[in-house]
Amino acid sequence: VSGFVAGAEEHGYQVHLADRSEPLMEVLRFHDLHVRAVACVMLEHDDLQDADALLDKGVIVVAINNYGGLRRVTSVSPENRKGAYSATKALIDLGHRELAFLAGPRLNLDAIERRKGYDAAIREAGHLIRRSTIIETGFFEAGGFEQGQRLVKKGNLPTGIVAASDLPAIGLMKALIEGGVRIPQDVSIIGFGDFRLAAYMNPSLTTVRM
Repeated sequence: VSGFVAGAEEHGYQVHLADRSEPLMEVLRFHDLHVRAVACVMLEHDDLQDADALLDKGVIVVAINNYGGLRRVTSVSPENRKGAYSATKALIDLGHRELAFLAGPRLNLDAIERRKGYDAAIREAGHLIRRSTIIETGFFEAGGFEQGQRLVKKGNLPTGIVAASDLPAIGLMKALIEGGVRIPQDVSIIGFGDFRLAAYMNPSLTTVRM
């Protein structure tokens, strides 16, 4: 967002930031904003409705993240699928055969694409994979910590784990370490996003840089 604002202001445009907790069209009407273009941060499928409503009003729309609608929309998005695929393949190439994926929110567009990347690497490895598990954690530390505690209690942990975001990966690491699991000797973990906090973990979290 800060990069978008800086770039727009550099070219003489005024930027209004709208809270996505309310429908975007309602926000624009409430503030009586006459905008020429809107950059929509596409996080969930419901956000497509806002983008389509703006297009119907003749507003130029740029989608930040993947636009999955039927209209022609310019979009700028990270390589979510490729990043998750590369992370998963890296673990497989290191010899891991029992893997797990910490999935983000089910309706989150980033999480969906990253899950597809993980699945693609697992399918490509075929019979080499003895076990692949999808673990629902959301995108926050608490979800990763809670699932990490469950893994420790259950035992028989996967040897390699890919997370859809650094935050649940960090929560997972805390739970595993507290449970006596050695990282990376017992379990290797790769996050996604290259959050600054990842470098300050002990051990540091390997992550996919966006």
